[in-house]
Amino acid sequence: MPDRILSAICAVLLFAMLPILGPAKAQTPPPGWSKQEMDRFVEAVSESVAKKLGENAKAAAGVAKPVTAGRADASADAIHLIVTRLGEILGSAPRLFNHIADLPALLDYSQKGGLGFMEFLLHAGMIAAMALGAEWATRLATGGIVRRIVRDVSSPPPWMRWIALTAVEALAILALGVVGNTIFASLFLKGGDQARIAGALLMALFWWRVGLSVLRCWLRPRLAAGRLAPVDDQDAAALMRGFAIATAVPVVSRAWIGVLTTTGATRDEIVLQQFLNSPVIFGVFIATVLALKGPVARWLEELMALRSRESWDRYLASRWHFGALTFYLLMFVAVSHGGISGRTDLPTALNDLQMLLMGWLLIETVLYCIHKRRKQEKAAAAVFEPLLEDIAWRGADILVRIAVAIVLVRIVATEVLNVVPASAWAGYSATLMSAGLVLFAAWALWQVAKYYFEKVGGPVRGPVMPGAEEPEDDEEKLEGASRLRTLMPVLKSVVGVLLFGLTILLVLSQLGVNITPLLAGASIFGLALSFGSQSLVRDIVSGVFFLADDAFRVGEYIDIGKAKGTVESFTLRSIRLRHQGGQIHTIPFGQLGQITNFSRDWATVKFNLRFARDTDVEALRKAAKKIGLELMEDPDIKDDFLLPLKMQGIADIQDNALIARFKFTVRPGRPSYIQRLAIKRMLQVFPEKGIEFASATVAVRSLDGGPPPLDIMAAATRAGVGQAPAPAAL
Repeated sequence: MPDRILSAICAVLLFAMLPILGPAKAQTPPPGWSKQEMDRFVEAVSESVAKKLGENAKAAAGVAKPVTAGRADASADAIHLIVTRLGEILGSAPRLFNHIADLPALLDYSQKGGLGFMEFLLHAGMIAAMALGAEWATRLATGGIVRRIVRDVSSPPPWMRWIALTAVEALAILALGVVGNTIFASLFLKGGDQARIAGALLMALFWWRVGLSVLRCWLRPRLAAGRLAPVDDQDAAALMRGFAIATAVPVVSRAWIGVLTTTGATRDEIVLQQFLNSPVIFGVFIATVLALKGPVARWLEELMALRSRESWDRYLASRWHFGALTFYLLMFVAVSHGGISGRTDLPTALNDLQMLLMGWLLIETVLYCIHKRRKQEKAAAAVFEPLLEDIAWRGADILVRIAVAIVLVRIVATEVLNVVPASAWAGYSATLMSAGLVLFAAWALWQVAKYYFEKVGGPVRGPVMPGAEEPEDDEEKLEGASRLRTLMPVLKSVVGVLLFGLTILLVLSQLGVNITPLLAGASIFGLALSFGSQSLVRDIVSGVFFLADDAFRVGEYIDIGKAKGTVESFTLRSIRLRHQGGQIHTIPFGQLGQITNFSRDWATVKFNLRFARDTDVEALRKAAKKIGLELMEDPDIKDDFLLPLKMQGIADIQDNALIARFKFTVRPGRPSYIQRLAIKRMLQVFPEKGIEFASATVAVRSLDGGPPPLDIMAAATRAGVGQAPAPAAL
């Protein structure tokens, strides 16, 4: 009796201490217990309290330990856990082998009114054979339809015909599913484990054939006219064989794991079986990658060649197998680690990742075919400039990549690495999707803006080197651009900078970053930059006012005092002038000052010619007018003339010449060239009209009425042959 009282007192004290010590696995003893029951209860409570005290002591000791010691202990515990877990898995090998050996007995339902083991295997094999036979018969029956669909068609086929081919392919898979399901339902009416295993095997066969049919729609090994993938017949056949083998092995492995699970195998036994299957599966994957290195590389290179001009894209495409081998090695390590840690869902997640990448390749091939066919249509119509539909095609490509990237991150983060809970992924997915859509919208706006900038501004024309034109036209034809075309480069730069800055801020905001401090910091930085770069600000402000005044345009010839030349381009800060000698002058807007524009609206050219003193002025005027009319009918220069060539009158009278002035008005660009043509025409026409140009002669007469006037040049000639000229009286 005292022992029972003492035990009760101890129990009360321990229960009173439990709230202080923390939660412990204790139970309140029901009334009416015997002494032995009370003693066992007290011992259990004592052990629970002691365990709790020990945990508290370990926690206190852990706080006092340095960080490096805690990390070392954690690493040691992790290694110990892995070794222990691996030992448990390997220790289940006898049970796994015994379970496999017992499968005939486990699947023998003959004594339960069902099928025996051999009968079950025969029934399952018959279902698979008849389903595959139905698929083969359907393909054979629709062969003529397929040949008629692709008649007079080249690769890639028109989309309506490709859809028709896909529908015929779907008929074969539909036949496989209907026949297999019908026979399965008739043979396994009673259900049970045999029905579940047979159903799992049939579904594995069905989805394997579906995957092959999808790939066949792209490859068509013996039907080049219906093929989407840019490969030849040999590569298409090799790809189909490789994909069939590479997908059949994991399908068989998964079906076998399903059989073990259905028949009651333990978790360690299933993990051990996955360990045994992994080297075979990944060995097949690696062998397939090496065997298909060439065909897949040619496929990817063709996609990259049409989509991108960057050489590094094609370089990566030709060496895709390095990434594939690395991916499969990482998959093997992940599956092994997942088996040790008890995660049996990793193979499924990694298979989903592999299917995602394969689906991405197929979608990229569809986009490739769309772009290729449209490019052929543009070439046939002689349209070579970019169109808005090209931007739409590239936008669809980018949208596909964004979607693939988000799904890829989800699989890796939630299923492979398990760093994000599946329940929390919805929020992350919405954030990533919003950020991706902002980036895509910014890209689309920039592409459309750039398209219209280039359309309005026209193609960029570099400077023409003197001598590269016609032999007589060695002067560059200066054609000033429109005001809008002149402003296009500046507007393009401003829009690009603004769009880039707004995109960065919006993306950061979508990702949860507070952008208010960034805006405040940018404002302070801009203010400091404006104070520290007063000359830069002056150049920019001066440039804005020069552009607002329309003082010059690209292609115009200007003189700023310090330099002269043709305006090639300009930025927000400076202008770039090309001198006729080839030199380039880069002048900040703040240093321009006065600008003289020689290329605006029109150019009036005035020049003087010397004629003989006895020239008929009226005949000279009429001849000049006729030449002016003929020049205005010249097809090469008639569009340049605004006012024809004409004689303004006599500008001066000299001792031995009449100075006549001529003028014409043309569009700015090449007035000096037109002047040279006019003078050349005058040299041809005036002598025919009896109009002589002045010569450098001097008339000399003697004071005594001697011989007639002598030409000094003639006298000098006579003197050169021995005849002296007449003396000149002064």
